[in-house]
Order: sequence, then C-alpha cells, then structure tokens
Amino acid sequence: MTDLEPPPLEDSSHTVPIVPTIENESPEAVASAPALEPDEPSPEVMFMSAKQDHDPIVELNGPGSSEDELKSFSFEGQPAQLPVSELREVSIDIEKEKKTSANRDSGDYNFQTLAAGLSVEPEEIKGDYDITITVSDPDKVGDGMGAFMVYQITCTTSIPTFKAAECTVRRRFSDFLKLHAELCEKHECKGRIVPPAPEKSMQNLTKVKMSKAENTGSSEFIEKRRAALSRYLNRIAKHPILVQDPIFRQFLENPGDLPYAKDMSYMSGAGIMRAMKNVGAQLSKMTTKMTETDMWFEMKLTQIEALDSHLRKLLTSVEIMVNERRILCNAGGSLASNLALLSQTEDNNAVAGAISHLSDLEGKVHDLNEKQWHCDYFLLGEMARDYIAIIASIKSCFDLRVKIYQTWQMSQNTLVKKREQEVKLQSQGKHDKVPQVQAEIGVLEQRVQEGQDSFDAISKNFRTEVERFEKNRAIEFKQTILKYLREMLEHQEKMLSCWQEFLPEAQNI
Repeated sequence: MTDLEPPPLEDSSHTVPIVPTIENESPEAVASAPALEPDEPSPEVMFMSAKQDHDPIVELNGPGSSEDELKSFSFEGQPAQLPVSELREVSIDIEKEKKTSANRDSGDYNFQTLAAGLSVEPEEIKGDYDITITVSDPDKVGDGMGAFMVYQITCTTSIPTFKAAECTVRRRFSDFLKLHAELCEKHECKGRIVPPAPEKSMQNLTKVKMSKAENTGSSEFIEKRRAALSRYLNRIAKHPILVQDPIFRQFLENPGDLPYAKDMSYMSGAGIMRAMKNVGAQLSKMTTKMTETDMWFEMKLTQIEALDSHLRKLLTSVEIMVNERRILCNAGGSLASNLALLSQTEDNNAVAGAISHLSDLEGKVHDLNEKQWHCDYFLLGEMARDYIAIIASIKSCFDLRVKIYQTWQMSQNTLVKKREQEVKLQSQGKHDKVPQVQAEIGVLEQRVQEGQDSFDAISKNFRTEVERFEKNRAIEFKQTILKYLREMLEHQEKMLSCWQEFLPEAQNI
C-alpha cells in the first residue's frame, strides 16, 4: 500500500497519543485517524531529544516545550514503530468513533470488525448436495470493437435455497468478472478462498471482436474461455459457503440481463486501479514482517510455495508437449494429403491401393493426435493453470492475515502509549484531563479487542479453507490424472489397431 498523508488540522477538544502512521497501515485505519488540534505541532514534530538530562517525554503546553524547541526536533519520514517513551499527540473524535461503531454493527465490516460479521454468515451445507453448471453456446453480439460474447449457463441442482431445480440464463464475460469482484470483496476479508476468474486477454479479445460472426463459434480461443468459465462456476459451486451466497444465486437464476459492469473493462479506470492495487500489495508484501506464533501457518505457506513452483514447472513441460504434439498432428495431416495425391499417380494398382490405405491410416492417426493434444491441454495444462491461480488467491489470504495482525498490533501499541499518557497526567496532577483520556482508552481497548477477534476469526476460517483446498486438490488431481491416462491409453489402442489392420495389406504388396 502507498504512504498516506497525515490528516489535516482541525479543531478538537480531545487529545490522545497515537503511534505514527506506518507504511502498511490500512486505508480504513487512516480514514478514521483523528485530526490534530491547531495549537499542536505537526506529526513530523517530535519531542525533546533523549540527550537531555530530564525525561524525554514532554507534555504539550508544559514547561520547556515551546513551539520553537519542538520544531527543532522535526525529521523526514516516520519509523514503523517507536519506543514507548516517544509520543505524539493527535485527537480522537469520540462522536465519530460512535458513528463508526454503529456502521460496523450494521454490517459495514473491515479488518477490525471481521469477527462481528461471522454471526450473520450462513452455515455450511450439511450432507451431500448436487449441483451441475454448464457453459455452452457462445454467441457474438454486435460488430466491431463494440461486440461482445454471450454464453448460455445451465444450472441443475438439488439445493433447496435455489428457486428452481434447473435454470438457464445468458451472461457476458464482464458479468463473470463482476461476480468474482463482488465475491472477493465480501468473502476474502473473512479468510475465504474465492476461485479466481479467467483472465482477460486483450489480444485474443480483439481478434474475436473483429472476426466474422460465422467464424467465432469455431474459434479456439472462445472454446478455451468457455471451458475456463465452466470450471470457474463449478469451483464456486463446490464451496459450501460461496454456493449459498445470494450474489451467486442471482447470477445463475436472474433471467434478465445483469447491470453492465463498466468498471470490469480491462483498460477502464477501475481496472487500472486494480492493477495498481496489486502492485501495491506486492510492494507491501516485500516490507511485511510478522513473527508467526502458529507454526501451522508457516508450514502450510512453505508447502503452498513449493506446490506453486512444481505446478509452474509442470505447466511449462505440458505446454512444450502440447506444441510438439500439434506439430506432429499438422505434419501427419500433411502426410495424409500427400499420400492421397501420390496414390492417384501410381500405375501399379496394388501399390496404389496400399498407398491409398496408408493415406487413410495417416488421416486416422492425425485425428487421434489431435484429440490427444486437446486432452493434454484441457486436462493437464488447464488443471495446472487453475491451481496456479488458486494458489495466488491463497497467498493473498496469507498476506491479508498479516495485515490484520499488523492492524491489531498497531492498536495495541497505541493503547500502551495512551495508558502511559494517563499515568503521566496523574503524576503531574492534571486530573482535569484524566477523564477524557480514560474515555479514549475505552475506545482504544474496543479497537484492540476487535483486532484480536478479527485475527482469530480469519486464522480459524483460513485454516478450514486450506484444509478443504488440500482435500479437494488431492481428489481432483487423482481424477484428472486417471482420466488423462485412460484417454491416452484409449488413443494408443486405437492407433495400434489401425496399424494392425494395415499390416496384412502392406505385406501383400
């Protein structure tokens, strides 16, 4: 995340010491940060240097704390954390805190109010349930750069919360992106792993937009996207929480067109902001430090990173194999055509017949090789791509948990400084300020408790999500590998049968 400017100066009758804003502070925490009083020094102004003989903590408006002395100790840049003895004063608007708490209670959750929102979450579906979603019949609507693809979605389910056992709707690609954005916004902050949506390819999309309508249905890109969208929806349907979400049900059941999501455009302002946010998240990750107290998370993160590395190597090998098999397939097709032409020019009837049958054989081998490279791509290749994207979502949840931990720890540091301020006021006999400080301590204590509840809640949810991911991954990997081996053996058996049929004829030449 980017550095945020300190809040502007405004009038306030309440003051409380707060730790300086750190680079990884959340926007919600900064937005709710109190403003400085006009007669207070700016956030950059520090207190008396520790080189002096007296206590380095200097009370504002106290002896020896003139404005000129305070300004003489200003510096550029703020440290991530300060020693407990170094304080600065900012104000907390108690009324604003009450309004913020009311908004949180009404469902406007952030990092520190995550735990409060768990009480309104639906329970996981108990027992077995059936739901099958198919994406079919891609259709191009419009011409030129304004054209877009529409897909037919058919859902068959036994889940009682759905309005009908079977429903059919038509959705465009931006509807899928909007669905993904809304699910992420609602569930990622609670530690849920939302399956990633297929990425938008500007190059392939432009080719589809500018192509003729009659050629779009057979486009290899459209078929790959259709399969990816089908896998995406079925992954959501397998999640016992996401499948019950009203957003997901509306996507599958609403017969009309959904509101067009303009901000889902790849080159829109919102799209650029999302890309910048991703870059900011990566930069924040580089500077994020957390002392892990639960070794389970550290172990799982190591395993996830190792799995990601192996899957990327597998994907590279599969892509090489797919390209080579396509070359072999194209060469076989060319060989079959040339053999057919050669058989027509051969004078010897026996030789001409054998060459003609060989041409037919090579045509069958070409078809089998074509099916095999499709199998390589859609079974092994797409499985590896999907899980690489899912692992990226899991890593984002790890990063989010760290950010919640940082927010919680920052609130604890703030509370320690506020309590230190209370003790100092009492020791200096400034009892008129103590009640206000105690009220602000109550606000900070609530904030600390919310941070701890949020961290505990996301840790619990995320642990459940990772365990579910590992279980489903083992099942899907096994099913995919077995299906791939069966398909490959079937193709090889058919190819062997073709050569065995041709062998007697070749021997009779």
